[in-house]
Amino acid sequence: MAIDQDYHRRQKDAEGTFYREIVSNRRGQTYESGNTQGLYVCTASGEFLGYSNHRFPTYAIRLLKEGLKKYKPARVSPIRSTKNTGNWNPHLSPPKGGLVVRVNAKVLGGFEQTQDLERTIQRDSISRDNLWTTKKEHESLVKGVMLESLKNRIGKFHLVDGTRGTGSSWKDEDFKHYELNLKDGTITGSVHVENISKGWGHTAKLLGFVKTKDGKVTQFDLVAKGLYWGGGRYSKNPPKGKYPFATSFTLADGTQLADKIPPEGTKGWPPQYIQLK
Repeated sequence: MAIDQDYHRRQKDAEGTFYREIVSNRRGQTYESGNTQGLYVCTASGEFLGYSNHRFPTYAIRLLKEGLKKYKPARVSPIRSTKNTGNWNPHLSPPKGGLVVRVNAKVLGGFEQTQDLERTIQRDSISRDNLWTTKKEHESLVKGVMLESLKNRIGKFHLVDGTRGTGSSWKDEDFKHYELNLKDGTITGSVHVENISKGWGHTAKLLGFVKTKDGKVTQFDLVAKGLYWGGGRYSKNPPKGKYPFATSFTLADGTQLADKIPPEGTKGWPPQYIQLK
């Protein structure tokens, strides 16, 4: 199974406790906080059988085979679920009456030629996130108006390079220029955002289209294309200098399992993401 360890290592419930007990065997210490990403093999009772943080298939296969050698079948009682009392909750749902929009991003060039498999994966990777809108923002789009809260959410949390790891969101003071306008079903705009102290930045032109029917948005397509530089705190090793970069937005239809995943920006403090003015 695949989980987001960002949540589980912090969750104040039975799931979080179960996970932390497993990963505490990684180096013989309890991971109440800190990165616990990687591959783990364990039994249903939580018995630790192995760990690896290599992403390549050969390592994963070897880890599974080694874990199977240690595995001994046993009866296990179900774990009783408890309510998560912390802010980190992977079971968040989109605002009722709002929209879910798929967000993909890709570096379009700038990487040096290499035979290194890790670098090749970074070069070809396409990031995935979800944009949530509120019911009010959805209703405003139907009326041909894009609210400032939606514009700000797109700019701060989704015009980011997360192709090599979690993208770093922008702050108010980072925006040198940003406009996003909806008129007669067409979205146009441009952005210049830059964190000078960290050497990160992004400039782009935006173009998109919105269609509605029977009081609902039936199409929301938007593309931002321009230059990016500096990567981010967790999206390191970008191409040198300024590199071509694009982000696409398209309305989700619920057919993909990933459509149910909360946006990256909701982690830790969801209101910060959804309640932008």
